[in-house]
Amino acid sequence: MRLMSYLKAGPGRGIRVVLVFALIFCLFLGGAFYQGIRTLKANETVLSVIRQLPEVTIQENRITAPENFYRQIKLPGTTGAALIIDTTGATEDPSFREGFYVTKERILFQSGTFSRYYPISYPDGKLTQEVWQQLMVRSFWMMAAFFIGIAFILILLGYFLLYLSSILLFWIPKMAVSKELLGRLSAVVWIMLLILDSVLLTFGFGLPLITILLIALSIVLVGALKLRTGRTTDF
Repeated sequence: MRLMSYLKAGPGRGIRVVLVFALIFCLFLGGAFYQGIRTLKANETVLSVIRQLPEVTIQENRITAPENFYRQIKLPGTTGAALIIDTTGATEDPSFREGFYVTKERILFQSGTFSRYYPISYPDGKLTQEVWQQLMVRSFWMMAAFFIGIAFILILLGYFLLYLSSILLFWIPKMAVSKELLGRLSAVVWIMLLILDSVLLTFGFGLPLITILLIALSIVLVGALKLRTGRTTDF
C-alpha cells in the first residue's frame, strides 16, 4: 500500500505534504467564498439589509451626516450578528457582540473573540444604497482574505504542534522512534482529520481544534508504536 510505504520510508517529515494540502484547502476555500460573494448583489437577504441603510455623507474620512443617528440592523441568517450605524458620538453600544459597528470615524468588525478597527477611508461624497452594496461586497472580500490566511496558518501550526508533541512524548520514556516517521505520520493523520472535520461541518457538525489535535496525537502515538522498526534517530 502506497500510504504505508510513504509512512515507513517516504522522504522528509511531511512538511511538503502539509504545505501542498494547505494550499489546496485554501484554494477550495477561496472558491467557496468567490461563489458566495459573486451572488451578493442579487441576494434578497443582502438587499433587505441595504434598504435599511441611511444615505451617509463623508468628508475627510469622517461621517458628517446624518448626525446623532443610531440604527441597529440584524443580519439575517446569523445568530445575533448586527450592523450598527452610530453617529451619536456616544460610547459603543454594550449590547453589540458580533458584526459591524460603524461610527463617525471608524468601523469595528467583531467575530467571536476577534475584533479589529478599520478607519473610514473613502472619498468625500455620499454613500447611496448602490455604494453601500459595493462596500459590503468589499468588506466580504476582506473577511474572506482574513479567514483564508488564518486557515493556512492554523493548518501549518496544527501540524507542528502535533509533530513536536509526539516527539516530546516519545523522548520522555526514551523510546526509539524515528523523527521522520513521526513527522510523516503527523502530516497524514492531521490532513485526514481536517478533511473529516470539513465534511462534518457541511452537515452542521464539527470539532474544536484542540479536540482534533488530541485525537490526532492519540492516533500518531499508536501508529508510531506499530510502525517503528528500531532506533533510527537519536533523541
